[in-house]
Amino acid sequence: MRGRTRKDRKMVNEREYLFASSFLKASDAEGTPADRLARFGAAADPEALRGAVREACRLEPNVPGERVYDEAFADAVRTVRSAVPDFGVFGSLLYKYDCTNIKTAIKCALRGTSPDGLMFSCGTVAPETVLDGARSASFHSLPPHMNKAAGDAMHRYRKTGEARIIDLMLDTACFADMKESAAASGVDLLGEIVTVRADGTNAVTAQRIKAQGMPPETASALLREAYVPGGDLPVSALISPDGGCADIKDAAQRLPFASPSAPVLRACAAENSFSGAQKVIDEAVLRLCDKYRFKPFGAESVVRYLVIREAEMTNCRILEAGMRGGCTEKMRERLRRAYV
Repeated sequence: MRGRTRKDRKMVNEREYLFASSFLKASDAEGTPADRLARFGAAADPEALRGAVREACRLEPNVPGERVYDEAFADAVRTVRSAVPDFGVFGSLLYKYDCTNIKTAIKCALRGTSPDGLMFSCGTVAPETVLDGARSASFHSLPPHMNKAAGDAMHRYRKTGEARIIDLMLDTACFADMKESAAASGVDLLGEIVTVRADGTNAVTAQRIKAQGMPPETASALLREAYVPGGDLPVSALISPDGGCADIKDAAQRLPFASPSAPVLRACAAENSFSGAQKVIDEAVLRLCDKYRFKPFGAESVVRYLVIREAEMTNCRILEAGMRGGCTEKMRERLRRAYV
């Protein structure tokens, strides 16, 4: 990864992943990813779709329907945890679920509401531990940046009553933890994924703020507060000469030529919706993983396994939303297909 010497980085012994790679292939869901996408896409209604996921992913039949997509990915995470020599290597892929859980737990604790049905079970920290941390305002079990940010966010919320500060502070901390975890892993692919996701997140955030028509000074102040670390795009590249938010296509020109984010941001600039830009980012991550499709073993095989299962469940949520909203064909355009 850029900025680190071979002495700084943990060296990965690929042969340590010989068993894990073979085990994951043997434990994978039924059929190829293309077969599963076709099967999920052919479901007639949400219940049929959920049933197809239960069967394809070999889930227990008693998994509640509303939890089936979360459980399918959580099951993949548990499979990886049981197979790899060091599960911590892959933390950067799962910290976003910890982050969402922390936000939910804090807001529920502060408002006195129930978190039932709102927590993900696929993070690196058990949901019960996160909830206990929010109740006691002690977050030592969390990754270091999120640990500090969670306590600070609770304190600032109590002073200001502004819930948005919880999201902003924890998103920034999450990407800081992702960046450090990926850098320490010794797996270049993980570093590239964090870079693409961070730059994509910042670019889309800038466009969302710009679309709100705020005064330039207000827009740039909010952008600086919402900016996340981990990418190649400095915050200055996202601020236009008038002090507001720059266009993505202009910001992309400020990226290093070799940055994995450069083609991604150029593609995002061509999209006319935020959901379209998010699809571009997700598919870029899938394409990074696809370079290792035929690698027989290694940490990259594990990364690809998790990223594909996550994309499959994202697709299922998109399909179900289309079914419930009566716009299935339109929602199909949002499906992530780069892994097929």
